[in-house]
Order: sequence, then structure tokens, then C-alpha cells
Amino acid sequence: MAAIQTLGALKTILSNLLNTHVGFLPINIRVQKVCMKATAQIAALPKTHLLHKPARQAATFVKHHYSSLHYIMKALGEDLKMVETIEVVRKGPGWRCLAKVAIDPMVEEAMERERNNETNTRIYTNGSGQKGMIGAAVVLYRGFNHPKVARKCLRKEEDHIVFEGECIGQVLVLELLRVELKSRRVTRMVASISIGTDNQAGICAVEDPGPGTGQYLINEVLNGIQRIRRIGSKVDIEIQWTLGHQGIAGNERADREAKRAVEGNKINMGGTQFLQKPLPKSKAAIIARHKKVWCSTAQTKLRASPRFEKAKAIDLDFPNTARITSTLLSLPCKHASLLVQLCMGHCPLNTYLCCIQKVNSPLCTACSEAPKIVNHYLLDCRTHSKHQCSLHRVICPGPNALSTLLSDLNAIEAEITYIHVTRQFERSFGDLLRPAEMRDTQ
Repeated sequence: MAAIQTLGALKTILSNLLNTHVGFLPINIRVQKVCMKATAQIAALPKTHLLHKPARQAATFVKHHYSSLHYIMKALGEDLKMVETIEVVRKGPGWRCLAKVAIDPMVEEAMERERNNETNTRIYTNGSGQKGMIGAAVVLYRGFNHPKVARKCLRKEEDHIVFEGECIGQVLVLELLRVELKSRRVTRMVASISIGTDNQAGICAVEDPGPGTGQYLINEVLNGIQRIRRIGSKVDIEIQWTLGHQGIAGNERADREAKRAVEGNKINMGGTQFLQKPLPKSKAAIIARHKKVWCSTAQTKLRASPRFEKAKAIDLDFPNTARITSTLLSLPCKHASLLVQLCMGHCPLNTYLCCIQKVNSPLCTACSEAPKIVNHYLLDCRTHSKHQCSLHRVICPGPNALSTLLSDLNAIEAEITYIHVTRQFERSFGDLLRPAEMRDTQ
């Protein structure tokens, strides 16, 4: 019903085709999705939560007296000891970050800030996902000294996300700073530090830590800032947003180093004891891995459906409906509704109306030569041959004619004009032309 209301289709249209074009998963997979998200949330609960102990006990499946919690934990398939812990409340209402945070709303302002940055110590960090792995890297510039680099390779994308790589980069930044500031001579020379990253989510998480994935990494970043301030209490730390792939030398160097880190080439990791041990799995990565399985299962079921060939005739990319969805979103509601009805074949033409016993004959009332189906009305009806010339320029008669209706904006425009001129659906949809098109036709 939700898909019918979203697309403006008739109730007789096949529900599985509508759900796919709206982006809805089959109901059984949607239930799995809800259960798996809830299970991942339970797996990440801290020890202080009431469900922590029952969840750990249910992680071991039993043959007798099992509960629904046993089943969903078994479906999750994760060792709960290796899943990250997310606290519900991280900081009190009076807490303030010890580092300044700067995120410019406009791209030009961010570029101008970077050009005017005259800080003696500048650090750039980047996280990258490539070849199924996640890597992080840091490049430190201090005066005219040779840049220092630190790299770290996380595990596979199945266990981590790029956001964690960005947070690991900030951890490496603060470790390099700590090593640099150990020298009193360097501490006297460094008055301010600029940290540049192209990930706004990581910056916002440092300024306002919440109950999100990668919380343990944000905690380590905040602890690192405190360690820096203990070494040099007068050192100002600013974390600012820098645009990626915009010609900023430090950012480009950090991006290259992050890609090297993906290959397992780590460096300057001796002092970071936190990063020497395996990192827990990300809750978001676990959900993303299951999401791939859900989408693959849904597509397999659609391909095995007896209606798959009919859907393929409507959309050559089916079951990938991204192109059709973007096309429908760019149209007015009544235009999108009419196009869906035409492509599905469930529209107020005589063939369909005869099937639901609303008319006595399926023949076209205009020419009385053939059943009035969508192809006949748009391309073959002799009565409307004068108006079909503009339509034939963009829609060629043939088996793939219907697939053009939802993929080519020029074809859609010509089709709407043709339907308006022939006044076939005027009673159901009213005037189909937009105001600009109405002025052009006058």
C-alpha cells in the first residue's frame, strides 16, 4: 500500500515490482533488517546496561530453553568480545572540548582559511578505503623540517569503516605531536597547532561526542588532546576542515600515504600502544556487511520470480532501479504516476478496463483496429498518427519502447505532450502540461 501511494499506481499492479521501484526490500528481508540492527545495537551495549549480561549469555546457542535473543545473536554471527562498546552518555552537559574546531560552511571560505594558514606546525590526516582494506595516515609539517609521516592499516572493510580510518588518523596526529613536544626546545617554539582533515563527521564527533560508532576512537582522540595540553598548556590546537582533492599539498600527501597504509606499510607506530592491539569491530561495518547480503538476496529472489522478464521489458537495468527512481523524482507527481501506470500496463486504457469489467470491448475506440494497449496507443494508432511524429523521433517502435519511457527525459517530455494533445487521460489526470509548456503551446 505504501508503494502504491508513493508511485500513484493502481491497486492491481504487482506489489513486488512496485516495491523494487520504490526501493522497498521484501517484507521478510525487512524484518531481518530490523532484527539485525537491533542485535548490533545490543551487542555494542556497555557493561552497565541491563541487557549486557543476557546478550553475552545468549551469544552461546543452547539446544533447549532457547529464546528469540539466542536466535538473533546466532544470526548476527559475531564474537561479542570483538564488537565495539558504545556508551549511551559520553560527557556531561558542562563539558567543553580543549581543541578549537573550525568547519567553514562555504568551500571558498575553507580554501581561503587554508591559504591564510601561517601556523608553524601543520598536520594533515586522511583515511582511505581501498582494495577491501581501511588505512589511515598523517603528515606533520613543522617549519622547514622534513615532514614526518605515520601510517596505520586497519583490518578489512567488513570490520571497519572509513570514518574509523579518519579517527585513527587523528589518534596518530596527537601521538606525533606528543613525541615532538617532549623536547622542551620544541615546546617553546610551538605556540599553535593546525590539524587539517577532510572528514567533517570526525571533526564534529570530537567537538560533540555522542553514542555513535567509533566512540572508543573519539575517546582516545580526546585523551590525546589532554596529554598534549599537559605537556604544553599554552599550546593552541585547532582542528579544521580542509577540502580533499583540491590541490592542498599536505592533504594530497596524506591521501597518498593513506593508500600506502592500505597495503600494510605502517610507520611511526612505536609509541601508540592503543593501536598495537587489534581494534574491535565497528557496529556500522557489521550492519553494512549484512546489508550487502540483504540486497543480494532480494535481487536473487527477483531474478527467480516469474515476473522478472516482464519487469526487464519495462526497465533494462532491472533489478537495479536507481536510474528510474532518479527520473521519477525529477517529475511532478501526476506525471510520475501516469508514467508508472503506462509502463506497468495497468492504466485506464480499454484492454485494462475490459479485464476489470469496466468496458465491454478491449478494442481501441479511436481506430477499432486492435486492442488498446500502451504500445498501440503511443505508437501504432492511426487516428493519432499526426501527433505521433514528435513521439517517434525519440521512441522507436519495438520491444524496448516501454523501457525508453522511464529512462529518457526527452522521451518523457514528448510523451506527456502527446497525451495532453490526444486528451486520453484528461478525465483522470486533468491538464498535464506545466505552466511553461502551456505558454509555449499557446
